[in-house]
Amino acid sequence: MKLEDLSVDEKLSLCRRAAGAVLKRYRSLAKATRSDEPLRRLFEGLAGDVEKRLPTFESSATLPDGEGDRLVGSLLPSLSKSSGAPVVDRETGTFLAECLAEEFAAFYRTLARLSADGESREFFSEAGKAEESHLQFVRTVLL
Repeated sequence: MKLEDLSVDEKLSLCRRAAGAVLKRYRSLAKATRSDEPLRRLFEGLAGDVEKRLPTFESSATLPDGEGDRLVGSLLPSLSKSSGAPVVDRETGTFLAECLAEEFAAFYRTLARLSADGESREFFSEAGKAEESHLQFVRTVLL
């Protein structure tokens, strides 16, 4: 299954799956930053923003078994990146946050580009802009 073949409803379903995976990743990184309170708060804030957006991805569509995960994994490869340690330090944490925010923004931009109708294109474009603001925040404030 290819992204360009998905209906709007299937794209929303994919967004919900991707957002759930990103949310889980941010939460796991927050737990792994034990002694770095500002970094932990960053990950919790990023997770909170993703969680707030989840209701906007309501969809009745379901993707075939494994296809959603495959697409999400191919578009968000940093979800599978490991910090290499049980505790995430600031340098590694900011790197992982930057990678994930950049990929998530690109994910939404890709969906916007592949959307045939203006309303969907605008919706996915706005989601991408929200992620780009997270990316800029991580880059300017933390780096």
